[in-house]
Amino acid sequence: MMDVRGNVPPRPQDGQSIHKYKKLYILKWICVIVTSLLVSSAAVVIIVHTARADRADVLTAINQVSSNIRAVQQMVDNLEEKVSDDVNKARSSDKADVLTVINQVFTNIRGQLSAVQEKIDNLEEKVSKVEGDITAARNLKLCSHRNGCKLTTRPETKTQCYKLIEEKTTWADARKKCESLGGFLAEIHDNVSLEYVKQVAAPGKTFYWLGATDQDEEGIWTWVTSGKRLSVDDWNQNEPSNRDNKEHCLMVTFIGNGGTAWNDKPCDDQMKYLCQRDGDNCGDWM
Repeated sequence: MMDVRGNVPPRPQDGQSIHKYKKLYILKWICVIVTSLLVSSAAVVIIVHTARADRADVLTAINQVSSNIRAVQQMVDNLEEKVSDDVNKARSSDKADVLTVINQVFTNIRGQLSAVQEKIDNLEEKVSKVEGDITAARNLKLCSHRNGCKLTTRPETKTQCYKLIEEKTTWADARKKCESLGGFLAEIHDNVSLEYVKQVAAPGKTFYWLGATDQDEEGIWTWVTSGKRLSVDDWNQNEPSNRDNKEHCLMVTFIGNGGTAWNDKPCDDQMKYLCQRDGDNCGDWM
């Protein structure tokens, strides 16, 4: 936080207007406050949007911003007290004008603080998503039919099991059949799982259903089992397209060179499907 306790406009000489002095004094503090908040917020934005952000760095940045917010609030309180004392010492003819300026300035300052606090709340939500990805990378045990398990960490780690079913069927039927196997039509909630599914559980050169749809509201894609909206995605270029207003179910398409991407397709189309089961182990799925 910038220290400006001694960096204020000089007091007016004889004949100068105390009104002008107060304006300069207050505007100086406004510049310091806004600059400090913008710098602090920008630091967090940069870290949150850095794919390799370390959890400790993220938390350090958030703590620094919170400390700066508290410091700014204290600065505002001190400034208001200081200006009020100076105004009381001014000539009576100047007081009305100066008080008008003060009231407007402090209203603006508190409005700025409120807006920044809202941004900090939004940043905390983004940081939680970053931490979720980091945690997933450390705590997931990912397994697939005939391919064993990868990313094993600790014995108590959550296990996600995947099985690609070769039978072709509609999206709704695929959902029911996954449930009959004790699982659900696969959902992808983090980048670690996304890459595992693409490379190991269901590699390229095939087409298969995943468990998301926008049947309830066009353009709002939701995983049907968990009820969560998409937090990561892998849409192909210019997708989802909802061609002829008939494409409302999520599938994975082969895009060449062994790669895959997401696409929206009519739910009555028939294709393979990827089932998922979460638990302690993959049991008979392996």
